[in-house]
Amino acid sequence: MFEETNNEKTYEKLVKADLSNKEFDKCIFEKCDFTGSNFVNAKFDDCLFKECNFSLAKINNTKFMDVKFEGCKIVGLNFSNANQFLIEFEFEACNIKHCDFGEINIQKTKFTNCLIESCDFIHTNLKNTSFRKSEFVDVNFQECNLTEANFKGAEGYILNPAGNTVLGAKFDYPGVLGLVRYFGVKVE
Repeated sequence: MFEETNNEKTYEKLVKADLSNKEFDKCIFEKCDFTGSNFVNAKFDDCLFKECNFSLAKINNTKFMDVKFEGCKIVGLNFSNANQFLIEFEFEACNIKHCDFGEINIQKTKFTNCLIESCDFIHTNLKNTSFRKSEFVDVNFQECNLTEANFKGAEGYILNPAGNTVLGAKFDYPGVLGLVRYFGVKVE
C-alpha cells in the first residue's frame, strides 16, 4: 500500500495501518483509525492528520517535522520515544489523553483549543509554546521551561510557578488562578 517514500498523497479512512520505516512528505491523512498502528522509524515531513485516531500507536523513533494534527484523538502516546531531532508539530482541536511529553524540546509548539487530560510535561522545554483556548484536566507540569508560553483563554491548568520557569508567560483571568491553586489557595 505504501511506497518506501510517499510524496503529496492523500490517504482516507485507513485502519490499523503499518507505516513503519516509511517516509511521507506533504501527505494528508483524513479520518484514519491508527489505533495500535506501527509508526516505528517512520518520517513525516510537512504532513497533515485530520480527524484521525492515534490511540496507543507505536511512535518509537518516529520523526515529526512540521506536522499538524487537527481534530485528532491522541491517547497513550509517549512522545519522548519519538525522534527528537528537529521535532516540530502542532495540535488544533485535538483530544490528547494519557500522553508523555517529558524530557523533550518542543519550543514554539501550538496546542490550540485542545483538551489535554492526564498528560505529563516533565523537564519539557515549552518556551514560546501556545496553549490558547485549551482545557487541562490532571496535567502535570514539572520543571518545565514555560518562558513566554501563552495560556490565554486556557482553563483548568494547575502549575507551580516556583517549580517551572514562567518568565514572560501570558495568562488571563480566570485561568491565572491555576498558579495559586497549586498552593492550595482558594480565591472567592
